[in-house]
Amino acid sequence: PTDTMKNTVYYVAQRTSAKSIEDFGKDLVNYLIEHHSQISAATVDVESKEWSHIVTSNKVRHPTSFIQSSKELQLTTVKRARHGNFSIVSGLKDLKVMKTANTSFVNFYRDSLTTLADSTDRLFGTAVVAHWTYEDGSAVIDFDKTRQQIRSLMIDLFAEHESESVQHTMYDMGKLVLNNVKSISKIHFTMPNLHCLPVFFIVSVGNTLELSASA
Repeated sequence: PTDTMKNTVYYVAQRTSAKSIEDFGKDLVNYLIEHHSQISAATVDVESKEWSHIVTSNKVRHPTSFIQSSKELQLTTVKRARHGNFSIVSGLKDLKVMKTANTSFVNFYRDSLTTLADSTDRLFGTAVVAHWTYEDGSAVIDFDKTRQQIRSLMIDLFAEHESESVQHTMYDMGKLVLNNVKSISKIHFTMPNLHCLPVFFIVSVGNTLELSASA
């Protein structure tokens, strides 16, 4: 029953020495397989939200109070058959980022229904969802360090990239990660547009009226 599954998660969580959601997932999969002979394989999905200690206005880090500063989620899916190796796909979602310069969208395919004009200077906002697959899920891996490395590579490239489209930036992010993180075999992105459109309003300057843009 689901109540047993809930209690199993709590039981393993109390006893695990895991430092990452991936290692906790492996411990939980192992427990399920080792303690239930009727199970031939197990899959565990884990989501994690980041909480930070509250720092008060007088710069004191409060020991028992926390704040959630972002909606970003850390993800992993851990699988193993009874006599097989681990398969691990980790990722993140709701990583919201935006560029206000060095982003364009021109010379794209058009048909009779296309009304979008070329843009050489636009706002580019998105909520990144990324999933990466580990080459060997049974290997000893510092999953948290790997996650931080992948996230930093993605954000650094996004910030510095001369973007010609969402797809252009997405492709180069993936290529950079795969070239630098040897423990993963593939990475997948979903980066929907978050439409942050400039608004033009009239500003009075002396005896003249001027148009001004604001994001």
